[in-house]
Amino acid sequence: MLKIPKEVDYGILILLALMDEGNDQLVAATKMAEITKLPYQQVAKLLKKLQKGGVIESFRGPKGGYRLLISPEELTLNEVYTFFFGALSLTDCTKKTEGHQVCRVKGTCSLVPHMEMINEAMEEAFSKITLAKINKKNKEIVGIGV
Repeated sequence: MLKIPKEVDYGILILLALMDEGNDQLVAATKMAEITKLPYQQVAKLLKKLQKGGVIESFRGPKGGYRLLISPEELTLNEVYTFFFGALSLTDCTKKTEGHQVCRVKGTCSLVPHMEMINEAMEEAFSKITLAKINKKNKEIVGIGV
């Protein structure tokens, strides 16, 4: 079964919360844990990864916190996935790795071209879904005006 990893799912929750707070608001990691109902340690870890990926920025100090660097209209699900796991790949054999081959039979496997085609289709689909679209859909589902 194909599913989005928990890190990506939680990362999206954090990004949506930052989006809802607005670009001029800094949100502390403790407040982010409260808003998302996720454990603080996990939130802190994901915030670091998102910061390292250039999606958010942080400010230290008593009034510090985090805010989005990338516009929600431009930030795609594919980019969020990539920040956590690298290029989207359905199977390990088609994962873009540098310097070593993940699968022993990759060179002779007849499935590789098909898996690569599926990966490209998934990447294209994930690239069309922006953070803003996800947020809009969430608000439609819960009945909040958009």
